[in-house]
Amino acid sequence: DIRANGEITVDVLFNTIRANNKAFLEEKSDRRISYHDLTDSELRRVCSIIIDVLQIQNVNIDMDTVCCKLGHLKVFNTSDLQMAITSDDDVISISPNMINAKQHLSDADVFYDVVFHEIVHLLQSDCEDFEDHRRIAVCYDLEDLSINPLYWTWYIEGDAELTMMNQTLDKSISYTSNIKYFNIFEKILKMNPNYTPGDFRKCGLEKDIDRFYSLFPSLTREEVNEMMYSFEIFIAFPKAYKEAYEKTYGVTLSADDKKRIKDDAKLYAFSYLARVFYANLSENANMSLEEIFENVTSFENNILRNNINVNDSKFSEYYVNVRNAFFDSLSMNASNEEIPELYYSFNANAIISTVNNSNIKE
Repeated sequence: DIRANGEITVDVLFNTIRANNKAFLEEKSDRRISYHDLTDSELRRVCSIIIDVLQIQNVNIDMDTVCCKLGHLKVFNTSDLQMAITSDDDVISISPNMINAKQHLSDADVFYDVVFHEIVHLLQSDCEDFEDHRRIAVCYDLEDLSINPLYWTWYIEGDAELTMMNQTLDKSISYTSNIKYFNIFEKILKMNPNYTPGDFRKCGLEKDIDRFYSLFPSLTREEVNEMMYSFEIFIAFPKAYKEAYEKTYGVTLSADDKKRIKDDAKLYAFSYLARVFYANLSENANMSLEEIFENVTSFENNILRNNINVNDSKFSEYYVNVRNAFFDSLSMNASNEEIPELYYSFNANAIISTVNNSNIKE
């Protein structure tokens, strides 16, 4: 245990990492070409940032697992083209040169923010000493699957980046798209008065998978997996997915093919988000019809229209059916038949169905 008298100190971390680095390079001598030690001052700064990460407030940190991870941690200077990256063997590779190049374009302390982000991945991860499988955040890294629908890098990276942003109040450095969709999820989940703000992110830090799925009571676990992996496809377009697609259909994907697949995945993902939105909106029993219309209008104009082609025939038909089902469930002075017409009068830009008898999913 790396805790000295119950505490983790910079000195203990520094000595542990230096010893781990030496043992690692003795075992894997081929890495000596690309891995070099940070200066003492750089490594001590990394250790200090680790302490800061462990002091994040209002998060239940599994210190036994974190101490296990820290006990195996290696930190190297690398000439990689990325500012920093964390690998499966508990190695954090940092490129001070790349960080310095980025620093000229930012008012933030880029070294601090980048390292903070990478250390958050330690909180998200299981320690191999404790688990039979590799879990990170609310995902599972199942290596025996060619396509793993339970592994969402967009969520893992967004979770780490947003945690850094919340602590430092700095802007995102590398994951602005991930943060954008985290904010959309947060806005939709907040429609449910029973939702605790920030839980979508905190579930990843706390590796609380059951609580994560409970955020979506209107969806089955399988549907949540489909929704999250659809986001993975259009945000990250995993190499494994691309290779499996090309092998299955005997094609080489062009840039236009990739765009089409991403666009289809995005429509599929937002069809699920529509269900989540209306399920959460339905939890507001005291909301007036005008307030409901305001929220629906905001969802359509600020979220759907800003992210997808709402005129897609399958999506528009599916979405209008979901919206009408919600309107049918309302107990208002107006009849259920009148509510859709009242909404169309309220929002002249309301999404309408472009075809009949078409659906995204059964």
